[in-house]
Amino acid sequence: MYAYKALAKEGFICEKSPYYTDEQTKIAREIDIVAIKDLPDTSENYHSALQLLIECKKSEKPIVILSSEAQKVTRYNSIIGGFPINKAKNGLFLASLFACNELSENELAYKIGSFVELINEGYSLVQALNNSDHRWYKNLLGLANAYEYYDKQHDLDFKRNNSKKYYELTIPTLVIDAPLFIATMNNQGELDITEEKWGSVNIKTPWRKSNLTINIQVIKKTFLKEYLKEVIRFSSFITSYENVKNLDDNL
Repeated sequence: MYAYKALAKEGFICEKSPYYTDEQTKIAREIDIVAIKDLPDTSENYHSALQLLIECKKSEKPIVILSSEAQKVTRYNSIIGGFPINKAKNGLFLASLFACNELSENELAYKIGSFVELINEGYSLVQALNNSDHRWYKNLLGLANAYEYYDKQHDLDFKRNNSKKYYELTIPTLVIDAPLFIATMNNQGELDITEEKWGSVNIKTPWRKSNLTINIQVIKKTFLKEYLKEVIRFSSFITSYENVKNLDDNL
């Protein structure tokens, strides 16, 4: 209920506990919340929206994001590079990435806020003091599966019912009611552990033959309201007129 209210306050249209079809098994599965928010149209030729796929989990023990990467990347590089998306969206993300690289650090921070921060990308999620990470890794796979379904479904629905070009940024997000830590192996082979409010995990799905990953944002429940403001700001830049125009000019 907390997540639903926070999303509604930011203007998202929310669906609670919807079912989607598992792309691999064709079995109906449930997700906690699917939320969508229209972004400002800056051209009469296209429409853009932000869609969040939300799973909410509680743990009495801390949750740890495992990272093997000592080299940090920006949040925007992590999220842009972590989606196996269609050609049009991939082009839009690349146009946004080029735009980010051309801006000064201050200009970029003004446009996309906390997405300029450097982070250690994770490859899995575990519960501290637990011998198995199966449950939490399963949560990540569930979000990845839901991402593939909703990303394809909304593209098809919009193309059938609207002549405008449609750009949608779909972000799977795991909201946890627990302390969050990131554990990273540094260059000296030592484990660095830091407490965080927001992390990022790129996972390889077992049903994909390619090396493409799906990016999942992991945030603490107490950070949700701030996260929503940050992701709306970032998404508005991704689908801005300049980026879409650059994409249209090159497709």
